[in-house]
Order: sequence, then C-alpha cells, then structure tokens
Amino acid sequence: MAAHPSERKVDRTPLTGRLTIQPPTHVVKERSVLHLPYRELPDRDAGTPDTRSPLRYLLWIARQQRWLLTLNALFGIGWMVSQALLWAAVGAAIDHGIARHNDGALFRWVGVVIGLGLFQAVCGSCVISSR
Repeated sequence: MAAHPSERKVDRTPLTGRLTIQPPTHVVKERSVLHLPYRELPDRDAGTPDTRSPLRYLLWIARQQRWLLTLNALFGIGWMVSQALLWAAVGAAIDHGIARHNDGALFRWVGVVIGLGLFQAVCGSCVISSR
C-alpha cells in the first residue's frame, strides 16, 4: 500500500545527481533512489569570466559550452531544412503523383515526406539543454 503523499519524507540535501525518497518505516523498509539526468551547477572551477563587457562575458560563456552550441546549431539547421523541404516534397507528390496519375511516383514522394517528417522529429528532439 502506497504512503499518503503528506507522509513521505524527501531528502533534499544539496543536489548531486540523485534524489532519495524515504517512505515511512511502517510502509516499506527500503529506500528508493531516483537518478535524475542533471549535474550539479555551478561548476566547481569554471575559470575566471571575462567581465570587461557584456559581449566579452557572453563570448566567454559560449567558449565554455562550444560543443553544446555546435550540436544545437546542427540540429536546428537540420530541423529547419527538413521543414522547408517537407512542403516542397508535398508539392512534388501532388505534381508527379496525383496530377499525372502515377501511383509509383506518389508513393515515392509520400515516402520522402514521411522520411523528412521523421528526420525533423529526430532533430527537434535532439536539441540538447545545458549539460
């Protein structure tokens, strides 16, 4: 039997990547540990920021997360290109398949539309938040 939410004890020690939920002892005698996909921020030693101007500070932050910005830019470009090509493929499916009464061409272009939609979904879901 699950404990009432008000009876649960949650250990909120400084965040280290795991959350321990301790139910009352009369319900369950073991602890359940939930590992969350985050890391403790701020970094222990991120270096000395360049605070001479706001632009220099933003460039310092960008250099600290260069790989993250690069991956996000690539996934964003892939998402936008597939969005643009999706409607071109729909138009080609109409022109080559429906207007010319060609079932083979229609199915090929429908496959292209489905592939572009899947690629767009993958790119949209792969955008990474900060480590």
